[in-house]
Amino acid sequence: MKRDFFLLWSMLWLIVFLASCSKPSGPDTTKSGEEAEISSPAERAASLLSEKGKSEVSSQDRRTKGEKEYVSEKYGFSFRYNLLMLNDKPSGNDILELKHLSGDKAVLTIRKPETWEKNPEDYFKTAYKDTGDKIYTRKEFKLGKYPALLVEFSRTVMKIKMRIIELTALKDGYFYSLVVTMDENYVDDVRQEFDLVVNSFRLLETKVDLENRWKDQLPADFPHDVLPLYGVDEIYYVSGNSLTKEGRLTVVYDSKESRENLLSYYADVMKDAAGLVKSTYYLAGTKSGYPIEITLEWSEILKQCRVTIRISAKK
Repeated sequence: MKRDFFLLWSMLWLIVFLASCSKPSGPDTTKSGEEAEISSPAERAASLLSEKGKSEVSSQDRRTKGEKEYVSEKYGFSFRYNLLMLNDKPSGNDILELKHLSGDKAVLTIRKPETWEKNPEDYFKTAYKDTGDKIYTRKEFKLGKYPALLVEFSRTVMKIKMRIIELTALKDGYFYSLVVTMDENYVDDVRQEFDLVVNSFRLLETKVDLENRWKDQLPADFPHDVLPLYGVDEIYYVSGNSLTKEGRLTVVYDSKESRENLLSYYADVMKDAAGLVKSTYYLAGTKSGYPIEITLEWSEILKQCRVTIRISAKK
């Protein structure tokens, strides 16, 4: 009797168990039993449009043929590209930007080694080691005759997982860094275009000197003869493209010069200005018909001075 009862109970338990396993997942759970995100119709539509856009971009990649070559004798480099949109006058200290329709991009910068980089070639031996990033490629090699490092890795930026390719080389005392950033979810759709740029990137024999490159970032009608800037390490901000057309410009730059040296320099430049006003770290006056204001702000944390120039068109 007990055995029959136990057998019956076991069969009932097995039926209940099998029924629970075959129950379809509800709308609020995934197959793993985790809660699924409930999105609004608008969110789902936006997601579908995004996927459609990425798909169209991918299709265009496969359809389009032909390559273009970009050569910069001024900065001493060249590369080939295809579908990417090229901007060789980007803002800030970037030399060049290549953008994909997806929004992914490659940026080229050229910089001098920092003061702590006493032996710049050591960078290639130590960079991207033990960083915690997932490294796919790390290759030290010669780009022509110049030391170089190629790294590909994943990193999360603003909660978005990015695939990053960085090619860095040392030439004429400058680091050339070509950095590609791609959404990790769509790497296969876009990387062909960026691989073309990275694989064809070359450094030319042209000797370059970028000490005064910052002048290229100012409008062509900036009066350097009236107000020659001093101690420029990096242009931080320029408010417009033409002093004459816009009537007024604001130029902000960072300098490693001391605030006292900068004040002494600009006080000498402005000594003959009409209506000269001098405060602690502020100068204002009209020189050669141009109303000018100069403000100096020191950052103890960054150990650098931020110089703000406000200049109006000639009266």
